Amino acid sequence: FKYIISMVFFQIIVTFIFILFKVLLPFVVSRSPPVLLGG
Repeated sequence: FKYIISMVFFQIIVTFIFILFKVLLPFVVSRSPPVLLGG
């Protein structure tokens, strides 16, 4: 039972990090100079 809870918790954490990354990445890219992007 504890194993299932930890798996669900892990899934929620991964989903949260993925959404956060997807939301923050365009903001960081738009703020940073093109040199940092390798262009």
